[in-house]
Amino acid sequence: MSKLSILTKSFVRRTKNIPMSKPRILIIGAYGSTNLGDSAVLKSIVDNFPIEADITVLSHDPVWTSKMVEGVQVKHLLPFGKRSLLAGTFWQTIRVIRQADYVILGGGTLFQDDDLLAPVLWWWQLLWVNLFKKRVFVYGIGIGPLRRFWSRYLAKRALSKVEVITVRDKASEKIAQKMKLEAKIVVTADPVFLYKATKRASGKDILVSLRTHYGNNPRLLDEMAQFILSQRAVVNLVPFQVLKNDDRKMLGQLQDKIKNRRVRLLKVENLKKLEGMYQRSGFVLGMRLHSIVWAIIYQCPFVALVYTDKVRALLKDCGLSSWGLDIGEVKTEILQEKFLLAFSQRAKLEQVLKKQKEKAALNNLILRQWLKS
Repeated sequence: MSKLSILTKSFVRRTKNIPMSKPRILIIGAYGSTNLGDSAVLKSIVDNFPIEADITVLSHDPVWTSKMVEGVQVKHLLPFGKRSLLAGTFWQTIRVIRQADYVILGGGTLFQDDDLLAPVLWWWQLLWVNLFKKRVFVYGIGIGPLRRFWSRYLAKRALSKVEVITVRDKASEKIAQKMKLEAKIVVTADPVFLYKATKRASGKDILVSLRTHYGNNPRLLDEMAQFILSQRAVVNLVPFQVLKNDDRKMLGQLQDKIKNRRVRLLKVENLKKLEGMYQRSGFVLGMRLHSIVWAIIYQCPFVALVYTDKVRALLKDCGLSSWGLDIGEVKTEILQEKFLLAFSQRAKLEQVLKKQKEKAALNNLILRQWLKS
């Protein structure tokens, strides 16, 4: 045996039990804004990640995100605006981007102009990612509405070098296709449909979710209050976000109108507590998108208060459009009709959840193939 062969075998014996280094994955999204829906998105992505990896997440508030999702490193989102630039985290974040092997953008509704700063923020994040020539996978996002020329332009610029985009509904696919991107675009489902729920809803409570910015009108609250007063159940008012567009403001106004000790405005500090709320629920009256997604996960009848396109798109893709009610059309008697309809058709939820889980799993199947390519 040659000396070279002996050295080669010796090297193989010494190194065969040494694990290969894990790829460094950087996840960028709307995390750390005290939004329980976005936290559930991140947890679902991390818990179902298709390969072993060292995962770092960029967040508006790393402390908040670390409490919500375990097993990942969390750093500041690339500073945007005077206050965040002065915080001194810019170069730390740049270092994290440079060290990443792969970048994942998502999930959530990132490119939309209901919030005028959103298109600028995500263009800014991907500007630096593209500067360092990182491969980018866009994971299970919603797109739209993009009503303005400049927001469509920024979205197209931001996504121009992305290789794969998975979107959570067909409405988002149509908007992405109009951009004429080079990326492969695939319709999947919201990542939260893969959230590991422990058991189905089996209680009698009513869970209510409102979004302050879109629901701030007295007539809406009056009609909802009358509907809630007609129900003989404990009513839990659950804020899905408590920083920007603080849901507690609107829910507090609803509580004041009802003035009943069976109506409680709750503080939900983590996803475990939110799970408990859903397990004790028998019906959900929800405005927030992920309040409806969780209702489907926990097989709980619901009426969706439709305030924007993404809620309408979710219901359409689930075949549950009749369970939705536009916030401008809310009346007590219509809420009661929808309530009875949801209960009479609750058997649909099992097949809806099965289908959405299968579609959500495509996010990870496509991601695994992309990581190996």
